[in-house]
Amino acid sequence: MGSPIFLLGCSSAGVGYQAKEESGVTVPSPEHLGPPKSLRILEVTAAPGSPAPAGPAGPRVRSAPTGRQDLEQAGTSLPEELFPRGTAWGQVCGAGLERWELPEGNLLCPGRRWRGGGGGFTSSALSLPSQSACGNRTMKIVGGSPAPERRWPWQVSLRIGYSHFCGGSLITSRWVLSAAHCILRYADYMVQLGDRMLDGSSEQALMVPVQKIIIHKDFEAASLTHDLALLRLAYSVNFSSYIQPVCLPGKSLTVKAGMLCWVTGWGQLSENGSSQMAVELQESQLRIIHFNQCNGMLQNKLSTSTNLVKMGSICGYSAQGKDACQGDSGGPLVCEYNETWIQVGVVSWGIGCGRQGYPGVYTEVGYHRDWIFRHLSLATCLDSATFLILSLCLVLSLHILGTS
Repeated sequence: MGSPIFLLGCSSAGVGYQAKEESGVTVPSPEHLGPPKSLRILEVTAAPGSPAPAGPAGPRVRSAPTGRQDLEQAGTSLPEELFPRGTAWGQVCGAGLERWELPEGNLLCPGRRWRGGGGGFTSSALSLPSQSACGNRTMKIVGGSPAPERRWPWQVSLRIGYSHFCGGSLITSRWVLSAAHCILRYADYMVQLGDRMLDGSSEQALMVPVQKIIIHKDFEAASLTHDLALLRLAYSVNFSSYIQPVCLPGKSLTVKAGMLCWVTGWGQLSENGSSQMAVELQESQLRIIHFNQCNGMLQNKLSTSTNLVKMGSICGYSAQGKDACQGDSGGPLVCEYNETWIQVGVVSWGIGCGRQGYPGVYTEVGYHRDWIFRHLSLATCLDSATFLILSLCLVLSLHILGTS
């Protein structure tokens, strides 16, 4: 069994955050930051529009998208993330990052750091949060049963304005993982965290604008392969018992057929098109089924010889009719390993909702681990480089003014 990956606020050695209600990071208020600048989306290669049906009945996309944006976010902000190195922490592209066991560090950072040594591009006004390993949850026990409000603290709701349309999972203090097919032709995305109620009525609920979206470059709308997107929040969030990141799988972690895992979301409670979104966060336990068995079940039901489930996907099934549904897209499929919760899948597509003999199909997180990690590293280092360029321009301008 492989170790889970701890990113940007989790320790790769499993030593890190101890969850507290208030962490030590100072987070700017939305009023201070203002709205995110002209949103644009990276790596969109498929033509806009709804995913085409695959097979006679066609996979019903969980959120029934109507299109995707072809804009990308401009606007820059001060880098705020820190990367773990063993049990130590350092600034992005700071001293020593190029010696980490990261190809991104070797590639990006030697040309983007102060040659005089020092600690990278930022002045480190950011304090380290109180640290705990990802994939942990603190549940309040009431009458012998865990209360659901802290059960899945990484679950988030993706909003257009304030209307829920997809799920997602918090994987760092500033990044959310979701499905590519969730990205519609809008620019005012929001993410709600910290509340199991869809209306965000609790005191712990937090609404954060989305600043940047990265869609997998190989995403295909017709087959929903590589159905993955990363969303960067406008600012980092504080971790608490209500808001925690989920772990990502390590390279050697194997998700075995027969394992019981959980899918969560606020999607429709039934396949009926008139069904409303759930008011409270729903959870369903599913059994992981083998890739070939998943294809075989769908081929049998749809009377086709086509392999509808492609590499990079994982399947879950419940004989009791438990399943994800419309509005659950992008949400996490998580499994527990040694009391640590690891996200193994992202809700992608299925035939109907909870139909007998029809498994749900999820984008496999472990298969796309390198893509996720590469873009988190790249985005943060590029932000650092942008900040450096702006700083050098300012210094040069002041020098010119002083000598004129």
